[in-house]
Amino acid sequence: SEPPSDSAAWSAPPPAPGDPTPVEMHVTVSRAVPAVGWVVLFTALVADSTIGDAFGFLGDEPTPLLMLHWRFAAVSVAFSPVLAISIATSRQLRAHLSSWRVLLLLLVSAAGTTFQSVCFCEAIFRTTPAKAQLFTNVTPVVLLAGKVLRGQALLPLEVGGAVVALLGAATISVAAEDGAAARVGPEPVLGNCIALLGTLGGTSYIAANEQLRPLLPAPTHFGLVNLLSALLVLALLLCVPSSPPLDFSRAGVCGWLRPEPDRLLVLAYMACISDGLGNMGWVVSLKYFSALTVSVVILVTPISTTAIEMALGLRPAPTTVGALGCCTLMCGVAQVIFANGAERKVDATAAILPPGGGPRRAATQGTAFPAPRAAPP
Repeated sequence: SEPPSDSAAWSAPPPAPGDPTPVEMHVTVSRAVPAVGWVVLFTALVADSTIGDAFGFLGDEPTPLLMLHWRFAAVSVAFSPVLAISIATSRQLRAHLSSWRVLLLLLVSAAGTTFQSVCFCEAIFRTTPAKAQLFTNVTPVVLLAGKVLRGQALLPLEVGGAVVALLGAATISVAAEDGAAARVGPEPVLGNCIALLGTLGGTSYIAANEQLRPLLPAPTHFGLVNLLSALLVLALLLCVPSSPPLDFSRAGVCGWLRPEPDRLLVLAYMACISDGLGNMGWVVSLKYFSALTVSVVILVTPISTTAIEMALGLRPAPTTVGALGCCTLMCGVAQVIFANGAERKVDATAAILPPGGGPRRAATQGTAFPAPRAAPP
């Protein structure tokens, strides 16, 4: 099986000359998440759960696509001072940003989150909001399929936990549709398909962020991705038939800058809390948890939203079906988290000896050990 991606070094001493014994190395990997990792993950979950209510305060004047542009633009403006200072003072950061690999990953990340968000905006008009949210977040299935295609071993707890969590999320979706305020769009099948398509964008976003996290500071990384996303959505807005005006009106492209409670104040909250602590928190969580674990915990967002609204007296307690879905989802999440920190045994022979023989090598240094010479007579 493949060595863990976060392993820093694999090495072994060269065999004795003339020793015909095959080289093998087996390693037991034990991962422990520090307390700060759990704090970051929990903060991201709670902060991200408030974004739906924040969008509700913007009213019905702006279209969903325009609100999406406002959100990305507000985040990029909020993070622009940190972005400018870090680029101006860090030579290493400038070197990373001049790399085509980093630029490509930034573009993939921005395109992924933009595509997922646009698909959600389109799906919500054709199917129920609960199904639109569920189907745009089945990222764990795509991540597991990707591991299979790359020939990586799947842990039973990972697979079982992801399946159980998705079943719980589906049950919550069914419970939400049974509510009095349920709304079914005119084309539910098409809406569900669009939402499922958006999952590919979410998977690209997480996969690219996992590669970018060790290379760029989180605020710089997050600010750049949102700046690119704002430009992508703006280009899309200018291409649609009913494009908004390029002015500061309440439904204009720059309308979010109006000094009003339901414009600038709401977008400032979204940029600093919902996105700054929420979505950027998911990116930082990738330092402590696998992409699969983070994608499964994101499924808990509806439960967190319900808990917050119940605490504020804005929503009654969930139904029996909803409570069952919550318990099922939390059981699946617990399985995946346990698998994230469980010990695992890895056959690391391929890291020190290429398949089919050949010179032995140190994986991290890329230098080859000389092949054993024949023993003298």
